[in-house]
Amino acid sequence: MQDLKHRLPQERNVSTAIPGPRSQELNAAREADVAAGVIPGYPSYITDGDGGVLVDVDGNTIVDFASGIAVTSVGASNQRVAKAVAEAASRLTHTCFLNAPYEGFIQVSKKLNELTPGTHEKKTCLFSTGAEAVENAIKIARRYTGKNRVVVFDGAFRNAVNHGATMLATPTNNATFGFTDMTYQQLAMSRMRAMEFQRSTAVAATSGVSAIVDAHGDVVKQIKIF
Repeated sequence: MQDLKHRLPQERNVSTAIPGPRSQELNAAREADVAAGVIPGYPSYITDGDGGVLVDVDGNTIVDFASGIAVTSVGASNQRVAKAVAEAASRLTHTCFLNAPYEGFIQVSKKLNELTPGTHEKKTCLFSTGAEAVENAIKIARRYTGKNRVVVFDGAFRNAVNHGATMLATPTNNATFGFTDMTYQQLAMSRMRAMEFQRSTAVAATSGVSAIVDAHGDVVKQIKIF
């Protein structure tokens, strides 16, 4: 980590209210032009980032705890990453490996194979989203096993109930969705679980709404969204 160089001071510096006036203008524009379901978790709008800090359009510098949903593990605008991206974009802005293959895909796959623990044979396939990865993992499993059916497990709490559990716990994390109704959707699902298994349920949210639900699905107590 000692060789990291930063353009911006790695410190928090807030000089306006959050959100500031320019961020408020952009938020009004979002409400006018962006679908209502797309609500950022952070109220300020970002214009720059470097290392572990982000700068909003009002000049405030904040510490970046989200790291682009944990994908910028080397920090924002890392010089080596930015250089590699710029070089790649100067040659190809986009091509699908299945249509027009390129060496970089193979190099990344080889490196992941080397880093993956174990001495067994390894191969890698790269995808752009989690949903795409899961979909293709199912396809690969069906091809490998020669079976065309997939078993889906539901009733996750049934084993606990059968072994005498008198109370259930459902942990949730709504950090990605911010102050939206998603956390209440999670709570509603937990209420249905409580009624399904006739057990009181503790809904523990690392961010969002935590609650205690009785065996009838009624919310006995809940905290405010955070």
